[in-house]
Amino acid sequence: MKAKETDNIPNEDMEALASAWVKAVAGAGFPPGFDGTESPDAHHAIQIVEARIRDYIVSNNDRRLFSLLHLLGHASLRMEQVLWPEEYSRIEREVEEALADDSPSIPHEEVKAQWAIQRAELLKKHNAK
Repeated sequence: MKAKETDNIPNEDMEALASAWVKAVAGAGFPPGFDGTESPDAHHAIQIVEARIRDYIVSNNDRRLFSLLHLLGHASLRMEQVLWPEEYSRIEREVEEALADDSPSIPHEEVKAQWAIQRAELLKKHNAK
């Protein structure tokens, strides 16, 4: 990112964002000194923060944090790909095969729902460890 792109954000706004982030992730279990490296603990912490943000959005009908929720979801998904590549590949392959099947017997919404269920089971299994 070029320096000019950040010139529009006052330092006090960035400081407020940093302070708010520290409060938002407090108690979520991020590893000390978290640097973005994939780990089961970091993944679990992201899930906790995602749930907090999702609950806030729903409870307050306030979508201002929706883009942050979206970014955290992608970060979580990327960690899953790195941490559990075999299981993630299996799920992804099953979804692709089901979506490639143009049979009207399996609507795409059902395939997406099954993917969500399998992903939740994968996460539950790994978070229990």
